[in-house]
Amino acid sequence: MRKVILTRHDFLQDRQGRTFADVLNDPEQPFDAVLKFFNDEDRQRRMEESEIHHDRAPLAGDVRELEAQPAIDEFLSSKHPRRTKRLRQAVGVVVRMIMERLGWKKTGKKGSLGVRAKIAPRTETPGAYHNTGGLAFWFLRAERYERKDETPFLSVKERAQKQKSPVAEHSPATRRGKAPDDEHLLCVDSSLVQRLPGASRRHYECHVASHPLASPSFSRAASRFDHDEKASTPGRWVAVRWRLGGRRKTQLSGCGV
Repeated sequence: MRKVILTRHDFLQDRQGRTFADVLNDPEQPFDAVLKFFNDEDRQRRMEESEIHHDRAPLAGDVRELEAQPAIDEFLSSKHPRRTKRLRQAVGVVVRMIMERLGWKKTGKKGSLGVRAKIAPRTETPGAYHNTGGLAFWFLRAERYERKDETPFLSVKERAQKQKSPVAEHSPATRRGKAPDDEHLLCVDSSLVQRLPGASRRHYECHVASHPLASPSFSRAASRFDHDEKASTPGRWVAVRWRLGGRRKTQLSGCGV
């Protein structure tokens, strides 16, 4: 693996880096510490491995060690949020420049590094913009990258698209929002009726019982019904108005046994 070395001059020559001249010219900004941190072969290797083997943003491979640097952590925790945001953005530019020189390009997507703490909008308290969970404490998200040439490994999504899987066959009666081909008789055992918690209407979930005229798919299905409370004796077969795809279909006659 070749090592990439970035200098201040390289950064200012970049089309995006030149927009962060305020960060480079601010003597309190630990930008030199950022460059020294990323100009390391092992850390650059971890950035690539983060994408290749862990399917995460390159910064995810180094962010905990980066935030543990005393000068960087002290600045992010004690300065105005506007200045700390500029430093975090400049770090993103440094990562991009290194990844591009290593043969990668941006995907246009970002990966999560943490879960932000809930704070009031436009808060100016130093150190307020931190995470309460996730991988990083100060950094919220980071750019994702892909190889400019062929990727050594396919993603799970790409492999799944190539994998031939058997397609499940559905009966017309079980497709959402469609009525069965024929009007089958369905009976429900009232002893199996269970009230749905928090239901605003008298909706119940019942198991469809097999019937000589019912299709096999109906006899195995579970649907939502309006229960006829007049016939609520346990053990009896009761008539129901069955629902499929959220629409009421028909009211069935009683079929007690």
